[in-house]
Amino acid sequence: MRSRIGDPSGTAEPRFSPHLVPVFSTPEFEGPDARRDGQIRCVGPSSVDRPAGSDFP
Repeated sequence: MRSRIGDPSGTAEPRFSPHLVPVFSTPEFEGPDARRDGQIRCVGPSSVDRPAGSDFP
C-alpha cells in the first residue's frame, strides 16, 4: 500500500491514518450508492485463491 499511495521507504502505518480509510473492496463491488469522499480509498479485495480443501460433509 505504501508503494501505491505513499512513500515506500516510510515507517508510518497507513492503515491507522486519521486522514485515510483503506477499504478492501472495489468501487464496482460497493455499488453506486456507496459513500465516496477524499478519505476513503478502495485498495482492491483482500482475498487470495482459496486453498484446496476437503469436500463439504
